[in-house]
Amino acid sequence: MCCDRQIVLSLDRKDAEKEQAATLLNALRGEGLEVEHYQTGFSFLLEDLEELLLDVPDADATLSIFLARAHLDGVLSSDFIKRVRDEPVTKKACEVAKTSLAILRGHNGPERVLLAWGGANYRSVDRLKVLIASACVQALGCGKFKYSEFKARLYRNTWIRYSKK
Repeated sequence: MCCDRQIVLSLDRKDAEKEQAATLLNALRGEGLEVEHYQTGFSFLLEDLEELLLDVPDADATLSIFLARAHLDGVLSSDFIKRVRDEPVTKKACEVAKTSLAILRGHNGPERVLLAWGGANYRSVDRLKVLIASACVQALGCGKFKYSEFKARLYRNTWIRYSKK
């Protein structure tokens, strides 16, 4: 599998190479790699995590960020991560899935994931805001959205909340 090999090769590299690996995985979506390929690749990684930890001590933390990033990029569904959490291959795999979900749900989770290794491919703050907004809307379970409508509702809810204080 291309997916798991690319991640393994980047685990002990610098942040820029991890960012490039995540960007490459996202770019290969629809270019021959389908969701099933990514799921199989991440499953292999999670099965071999104990061995990876011998070579790369922080492989579990890095892999949890890769899982969260793959979810934000639309490569993996949150159902896959939840399935790994609920039916883990190993105890470490369960911990990685829990960490990944916690990162995504945490304060500024999508932003932290997208900028974890530098976020070099996001050229503007506006593009990053749209990506974060779409990740938030996806997490809320909404379908399509208009950015201007989302921004107006966010502003209105924030204004209402602070005007009541």
